[in-house]
Amino acid sequence: MCNNEAPFKKENGEPYLEVHHVLPLSEGGSDTIKNTIAVCPNCHMKFHYSAEKMNLRKTVVSVIKRLVCETGN
Repeated sequence: MCNNEAPFKKENGEPYLEVHHVLPLSEGGSDTIKNTIAVCPNCHMKFHYSAEKMNLRKTVVSVIKRLVCETGN
């Protein structure tokens, strides 16, 4: 979302990112790649707690074509 590099590299040299379910499992979202994205920790928390979280969800679904938002939003 922020287009920045991962905040740090893990011990094995891979970049650290977190997996986010675009449509939360608690809202009926699937636990599949079609419903997940990799984001930095700050963006991950924005998806969960910011006042703009619904707009972020709509934006990411419109930009990443493989995503399926089961609610039709």
